Amino acid sequence: MLQALEASLSRRVVTTMPFRDAVSGLLTMREWGARGLLLGDAIGIVTSQRLARRLCPACRIPEPLSDPDAATIDAILDYHGREKSGDSFYTAIGCKACACHNGYLGRIALFEALTPDGRIEGALMANAGYQELHRLAVDDGMESLCLDALGKAAQGIISLRELRRVAGDLLADLELAR
Repeated sequence: MLQALEASLSRRVVTTMPFRDAVSGLLTMREWGARGLLLGDAIGIVTSQRLARRLCPACRIPEPLSDPDAATIDAILDYHGREKSGDSFYTAIGCKACACHNGYLGRIALFEALTPDGRIEGALMANAGYQELHRLAVDDGMESLCLDALGKAAQGIISLRELRRVAGDLLADLELAR
C-alpha cells in the first residue's frame, strides 16, 4: 500500500479499494502506515458508493412516516445543516412490471466524495477519530452517503426501508439512527 501511495506522488494512480465509506478509507490508509504529507499529497479524492434497490415506479405508493423514520430524517438533515422539506416517501407493493422483485426494479448507486483539505489532513496527523473526521468533511461540503440516500428516498427512487438497509451502519456510527 505504501508503495502505491509513494508512486502516486509522481504519477496519477486511480484505484479501488473496499472501504465502507470515504472517511473509513482515509483512516484505513493511515492505519496501513501512510502519514502526514504522504497521505495528503497522494490523495486527491476518496469516493464511496453502495447499491440500493430502486423502487418500481409502476407500483410505488406513498408511505406514511413512522416516528423513528421522522427522527432519522430530522437527524440526517440537522447533521448536514439542511432544512426539513415536506417530501413524500414511498414504498412498493409489487406488480407485473417488477414480478418476482417485490416492488423493486433495478438498482441505483448511492455516493459520497471526500476531497481532503488542510483541516482534514491536520486532523489525520493528529490521530482524529471517525466522527471528528466525518464532521470536518461534512463541514467542508461533503454530502454523505446517508444524505444522498435520503435525497433519493425523497424523490421516490428508493424507500426509507432501503435507506436503513444500505446505510444503517453509517447512521449508527454517526449516531443518526434513532
